[in-house]
Amino acid sequence: MFATQVIFGVNGQKYSLNSLYVRAVEHAQNITMLPGAPGCIAGVTELRGEWIPICDLNIKFKTGVQGKPDREVIFVNYSQGCIGCLVDAVHEIGAVTEDLQMKLPNIIQTEQTSYVEGIVRHKGELVTAIHHESILTPNEAAQLSVAMKGLLRKKQEEQDALLAAEAARKEAEEKLKAENKE
Repeated sequence: MFATQVIFGVNGQKYSLNSLYVRAVEHAQNITMLPGAPGCIAGVTELRGEWIPICDLNIKFKTGVQGKPDREVIFVNYSQGCIGCLVDAVHEIGAVTEDLQMKLPNIIQTEQTSYVEGIVRHKGELVTAIHHESILTPNEAAQLSVAMKGLLRKKQEEQDALLAAEAARKEAEEKLKAENKE
């Protein structure tokens, strides 16, 4: 259940994600606000030509603190694409000890804690394992989907306008060349 994990910190606590689902780890930069997104979404960033939403785990985990200025983003693949998880620091990628892999007690399993897959031991410490498919609640995922569709529509309109402007410029150049030959 808990293979090699990416171990990271949020507000002094350690968490992990299964490394099989981690696409990349990057320093946080160029995060653009995303209107209409759920409160835990810090914005979007571009990763290798793709717009990826960024979930601020300090907000998601309700730590009540602002994240450090120099943070990292763990890009995680899930059924709806990819999401970036803004964390305070990535500590390491390592195997967890198989002698302790506990599920959360039913009494504390709620929609708000559905992202917790269980508790694991790593180098003598207890680490909260995060389920990659449950980082967002269904309501947050639906709200994010609408916001991302709006962003992608806007980006496509901008791209179409640039292409139309480039075509008009080339047409004007051709016309000018033709006039100069006469």
